Amino acid sequence: MANADHFEILKQGVDRWNKWRDGNPDVNPDLSRIELPADLLLAGAYLNLVDFRDAKLNGAILYGAKLYQADLSGADLTGATLDYTFLAQAKMVHTKLVGAQLLTATLIDTDLSEADLSNANLQYAQLVGTRLRNARLRKCHVYGTSVWGVETSGADQTDLLITRRDEPAITVDNLEIAQFIYLLLNNQKIRHVIDSITSKVVLILGASRQNVRSPSMPSGTNSASGTTCRCSSISRNPPAGTSPKPFPRWRTWPGL
Repeated sequence: MANADHFEILKQGVDRWNKWRDGNPDVNPDLSRIELPADLLLAGAYLNLVDFRDAKLNGAILYGAKLYQADLSGADLTGATLDYTFLAQAKMVHTKLVGAQLLTATLIDTDLSEADLSNANLQYAQLVGTRLRNARLRKCHVYGTSVWGVETSGADQTDLLITRRDEPAITVDNLEIAQFIYLLLNNQKIRHVIDSITSKVVLILGASRQNVRSPSMPSGTNSASGTTCRCSSISRNPPAGTSPKPFPRWRTWPGL
């Protein structure tokens, strides 16, 4: 349970709370299971290392708050405003973030395993080394999101929106390739570079007398059934007296 004294200080507002934290740097506040008052604004609050386990923080205004290594496991942050928050190394296992605003949030080495981020706004957020095992990311807005070394095994990544609100909607089902697909569809120079590289690879392999069918890159075609991107189609050495048969490998991004 929460420490009643800690909760009372928090309810006095951000200025009072931050001053108390500055004067008590060795105290790790316990605010577990609290129910945050609807009128309490925590924008810019210094909440590093705070225990928020199972707290009811739905609709909370935490704009620009510092939550480094905070424990938000099991907390309810449905519809919360977490834009520009610093959540590096925070523990957010089973945290409910449905419809939360995480614009430009820092989620470096954050544990979001089994968290529910359905319909969350992750535009321009930093997901580096983020753990998203078995998390729900359905219909997240991920335009501009930086994704490096994330763990997504078992995660629901259905219908991730990779375009801006003022652009025709394009969705993918894989967080790690979302920014790559967007670049392929919208950056002609990158497409030309990839086409040039793949053409040279085909020429080199052809000169070595290997039976290779030229790979084609995602076309970016929008259709109701989705866009199919052919990664490569390479034949193996056939048994003597038989004709070589290609072994195509295909990748489909539904919703494109």
